[in-house]
Amino acid sequence: MGIRQQLEALSEKCVSLCGKEGWLGIDGTPNYRLLYSSVETFEQGSGFAIVGMNPAGGPRDAQTDHADRPFREPAYSAYLDDRWDAEAGATRLQRVIQAIATVLAGASPSEAMVAIEDPTPRPEERLSPEAMAFLRNTPSMNIIPFRASRLSDVHWPSGNEVRRLVGDSSV
Repeated sequence: MGIRQQLEALSEKCVSLCGKEGWLGIDGTPNYRLLYSSVETFEQGSGFAIVGMNPAGGPRDAQTDHADRPFREPAYSAYLDDRWDAEAGATRLQRVIQAIATVLAGASPSEAMVAIEDPTPRPEERLSPEAMAFLRNTPSMNIIPFRASRLSDVHWPSGNEVRRLVGDSSV
């Protein structure tokens, strides 16, 4: 089974578990966040991966239209393209990840602070092309993809399964 098929299977598990546990968004669809980057980033590998614990919020917070974007948008990055209560890519957490990407793409930490402090909302107007490319080409996902109020109730794949998906990347 290829990487895309493995990710699709994990996504289907998310849908099933969300339905079983009642983790539905305000629009009534399963509410989970498995991937923050396109499936292609996992297929190509990049030597680095961004892996989070779980998305913020409770099981009924936020719109859920983001779940399929990684499967249909080849250059997708939630840290650049999603609106999290602000312009796309403009929230504090998105800017922190953008700053980390700026350093990992070769800039100094002081240059990376621009990604956080610059009032320009649009990432493409304040980030270097290298930082943008880093985020568009780096696999990003959650270990536990549910907006659950009690993570102890979530039974999810082990870290080994996540490591298999991101390959030999630095996590």
